[in-house]
Amino acid sequence: MPQNETYIDFETPISTKELFQAILRKSNRKNYGWNEAVCRKYAETAMNFFGNSDRFLDQIIESSDRESIYLLQELGIVTREVDEGDYEFYIQKTGERRGYYFKAWKIFSWVLNVGEVRRTLQEGEENIISSEAEAPNAYNKDSLQEDWDLALEARNHKKPNGATA
Repeated sequence: MPQNETYIDFETPISTKELFQAILRKSNRKNYGWNEAVCRKYAETAMNFFGNSDRFLDQIIESSDRESIYLLQELGIVTREVDEGDYEFYIQKTGERRGYYFKAWKIFSWVLNVGEVRRTLQEGEENIISSEAEAPNAYNKDSLQEDWDLALEARNHKKPNGATA
């Protein structure tokens, strides 16, 4: 390995303390104004979802925690992935609708960006590299904006645009 490159461990799980330090550094770099208590809350929320894994399904997030995950996505700590596929299922009903059918499903999951957390911890506060410049977006920005708008509308108890009673 060349001398100017540093080794980044992608395999070892990240601790809550490491995630807290990375969130604190990145939030300070982006001038979010978060204190240590806020950063610790976000780190603990994330670790409750990830546990010993580097990913979890989007379905398990409650609306109260969704904003935290979106903020971590802005920092580059987590990314969103979409798995699309055709899945086979069997319908057993009386009548003509009986048999095997295929349906396209989208499965959304959140992935902990272990490399970005490790890089942030290894670099000094002044030399933090922005994750937007390095990591390709693993999501469709238009889809994310729609999800964000729906989450805000649900939180404010408003009906989505075009919804009827």
